[in-house]
Amino acid sequence: MNNYWTTNFNADQRGMYTWTYNLTSTNENSVKTATKFGWENRVPFLARVIPASPIEKKATNSLSILSNIPDNVLIINTTPLEEENAILLHLREVEGKDSSFVPEIFSGKLIKYFETNVLDEEIKGISKLNIKALESKFFKLSWK
Repeated sequence: MNNYWTTNFNADQRGMYTWTYNLTSTNENSVKTATKFGWENRVPFLARVIPASPIEKKATNSLSILSNIPDNVLIINTTPLEEENAILLHLREVEGKDSSFVPEIFSGKLIKYFETNVLDEEIKGISKLNIKALESKFFKLSWK
């Protein structure tokens, strides 16, 4: 690496450089697959241990706390809101097509949906989540 135009500092960069490469063997080469692969390798998998309940309940969706999210919508972040029974979702559409859906929460409780800004300030109440092609949006899912 160097700086072609010499000014009042060295025209090169010294020190150690580190690069990380991730390879995949998938046959799929769409933007959606590349974006998801990049996020899966960039953001570490977060796990949380939840102790078993003394009363055994049969799970309706054992893989995720959220379900019914289209394959072209990427969950960027999910934040629980401390003051209320709600979560803030940051979603991004990655395939270039509009999506409209109603996510379901594992608990099966009645959910209210709100479009919000990044500060969790409600913009409007909605009946389903609408996200345009390649758009990034915030939503709040609230329950009692």
